[in-house]
Amino acid sequence: LSPRYGFAAYQLLVHKYLRVFCWVPMIVALVTNFLLRSVTPYNYLLVPHVTVYALAFVGYLNVRMGIRSRFTYLFYYFVLLNYTCMIGFVNYARGVRRPTWTPER
Repeated sequence: LSPRYGFAAYQLLVHKYLRVFCWVPMIVALVTNFLLRSVTPYNYLLVPHVTVYALAFVGYLNVRMGIRSRFTYLFYYFVLLNYTCMIGFVNYARGVRRPTWTPER
């Protein structure tokens, strides 16, 4: 990530490394939004915030039941991706290592 590479180095940093920690601000935003629900602008923001997670749960149920809905699957996939990043980071911090998967041919 040499500065001489400029924007390409920035893109690499954001795309490959910072997306692993995207779950942190998501959790902080949800908890903070819930704690500030009595303050006027935040009570209006809590509704769409919870709606996104509710749609993700509906997307999860749709996947489990075999129902195809692109709309709810988008929310489900977004939350699932960030959840797996969180689980991966927690496992890495705890020292849990998984061997590399190799397909059988």
